[in-house]
Amino acid sequence: NVRAGEDKGRIWRVIPIGPKPRSIPRFDRLALPDLVAALDHPNGWQRDLVQQLLIDRADVKAISLLRRQVRNSPDPLCRLHSLCTLDGIQGGLSAELVSESLTDPHPAVRRHAVRLLESLGQPDMKTMERLGRLADDSDQQLRLQLAYSVGNSKHPEVGRLLGKIARQSANDVYMLTAVMSSVSQDNLPQVLEEITNGSSVPVDLLEVLLGQATALRHQSALVSLLSKATEPQADGGYLAWQFSAVQKFLNSLTRSGESLDQWLRELGAGGTSINKRLQSMFSSAKRLAGSAEASVSDRISAVRVLGHSAQDLAVLGELFKPQQPPELQSASLEAIGRISDPDAAKLLLDNYRSMGPSLRVQACAVLLRREAWCDKLLEALEMKMLAPTDLDATSRQRLLVHNQKAVRDRAAKVFAINLDTDRAKLVAEYLPIVRMGGDPQHGSQLFLKRCAQCHKLGDVGHAVGPDLMSLTDKSAEALVTAVLDPNRAVETKFTTFTAVTKTGITHSGILSSETANSLILRAAEGKEISLLRNEIEELQSSTKSLMPEGLERDLSPYDAAALVTYIRQNVPLPMMKSFPGNAPRVVQADAEGTITLTPFEAEIYGSTIVIEEQHKNLGWWSSADDIVVWTINIPTAAKYTVEWTWACDTQAAGNSVTVEALGRSFTRKVGKTNGWDDYQTIELGTLELPAGEVRLTLKPASRPLPALGDVKSVVLRLNP
Repeated sequence: NVRAGEDKGRIWRVIPIGPKPRSIPRFDRLALPDLVAALDHPNGWQRDLVQQLLIDRADVKAISLLRRQVRNSPDPLCRLHSLCTLDGIQGGLSAELVSESLTDPHPAVRRHAVRLLESLGQPDMKTMERLGRLADDSDQQLRLQLAYSVGNSKHPEVGRLLGKIARQSANDVYMLTAVMSSVSQDNLPQVLEEITNGSSVPVDLLEVLLGQATALRHQSALVSLLSKATEPQADGGYLAWQFSAVQKFLNSLTRSGESLDQWLRELGAGGTSINKRLQSMFSSAKRLAGSAEASVSDRISAVRVLGHSAQDLAVLGELFKPQQPPELQSASLEAIGRISDPDAAKLLLDNYRSMGPSLRVQACAVLLRREAWCDKLLEALEMKMLAPTDLDATSRQRLLVHNQKAVRDRAAKVFAINLDTDRAKLVAEYLPIVRMGGDPQHGSQLFLKRCAQCHKLGDVGHAVGPDLMSLTDKSAEALVTAVLDPNRAVETKFTTFTAVTKTGITHSGILSSETANSLILRAAEGKEISLLRNEIEELQSSTKSLMPEGLERDLSPYDAAALVTYIRQNVPLPMMKSFPGNAPRVVQADAEGTITLTPFEAEIYGSTIVIEEQHKNLGWWSSADDIVVWTINIPTAAKYTVEWTWACDTQAAGNSVTVEALGRSFTRKVGKTNGWDDYQTIELGTLELPAGEVRLTLKPASRPLPALGDVKSVVLRLNP
């Protein structure tokens, strides 16, 4: 009986069989000294209750008792709980007591003392000395808390302490993140001085600091860091980290809408020296990027500092040619995209026909970032310099749903697409051929060419869109619907967002993650674009999936059959369950066109769903993967009303059921009946279905706890 004990409440006590359980003391009846002393109890739940009672009482007489316990208790848990209890009582914590706790024998007490210092104002020199010694503590969690907490103070020694932690943890990404979260305008110079004060300087750390100084717009720190980043090596060249650091600095300027020339002018006389160093680096980068003798990785590092001046176009144009390694072409294309000059767009379009498929996708993404370049791309299509099939489906869709009506209208004419295409009808036309299956080897090639930019299957592709391995419905119908009608049911997390920056650059992708200050868009091939919120002029979501409509232009029905066959051969398909009397078959309509569906003609899949013998119903419908599928023969294309006969107890009511066929679906909340033995019939909704064989799916919209309901039958009736 899975509901046994439901009348016993939510709090349970689990005890061993045999021994008499220990009695639970009534802490609310204890005198104050006894209640404070109870914080040394070995049971964590009881310590928590004691702390709650002490804080609720807010008795100032407890303060001296608790302070004595912090100093004298032999149990570190008791000392820690006493310290944190003082934090909950007004006037309980003292800077002196917390400072003493920084030297506690146990690291957890020291760690919480560091945390509690944040609320006690500026530390004195003695406390700062103790904090400084903690930078060498053997406990990593303590050092991490130290890095997070000291940034709250404006003490002049904080910067040196952060710099010391950073030097010691140059290869620890979590510790560096904590340090950088505490770096501010006030302490950055001291952090920099501490890090560079030594015979060897962690170069990766300098790169991180340069990014932080750029974000804070700390001019003196930027000059100091750029001087180191642009200092040539003994052979006159530069290291990869130097190119990378300068690239991040230049990108930050571009994203804030400021040019390098503007920034140098702000520096005044101090900018002359930095400019000479930068120009020397740029010249070296051009030579290295064009050197066939250099390694591809070094050439790519050099290319990444280019693209901030129209003068770089000549070099980048040579690196963009098909004779160059593809990785170098890709880096050069991205650098060209940073140049706003119209000649940059012309360079991309002139070379478009010589690009491979992956590079074309990247080139389209670059061209679509700027509105003026969208016009150039459409102009090339209108003048037949490019054919509509030269663009991938995602790029075509971005033009067809562009926020400017003029762009949408031009794109619709160029691609000769009726935007009101009945996609359900298209799915129905493809299905008979797809069901026959196709050549999986050809499907593999199509997946690599058409799908791998956004979907991963095994070791092939990029995980941008839904995980094909975790799809609940992997039928041929579901897959061909997803390919040809991707916007039929778009999950919120795969909705396309378009961000326009204040500098006029457009980025599109799914919203991968966001914080209070930034967001990340993930586009095709898993490429991520990180944007600060203060850089964004406009952010809009669409009702469209990242997966584009119009793939029928690239996939014939036989191509779709091959693609679906390949996918189904490489994903784990659900096992159909078997029950006495259950024999899946094609269900026919009666003389009046009514189709009655029972559990015994259905394909049944899932973890918990069963056919219950007593009522001949689908019961124990409690898992997200519990799915029922009927194959039905629709005699006449028409709208059908869908009814079901079900039972559902009050405690289970409120889940939602989805009815789906040929990509058309509706979702309905499941109501209650008078218990699990009371069956009622109700209309769920309507579906418009074409004539012929159709697979109708009944599934929960999300995991239905405790159960979706007990279903005896589903009936489709012709609408009058």
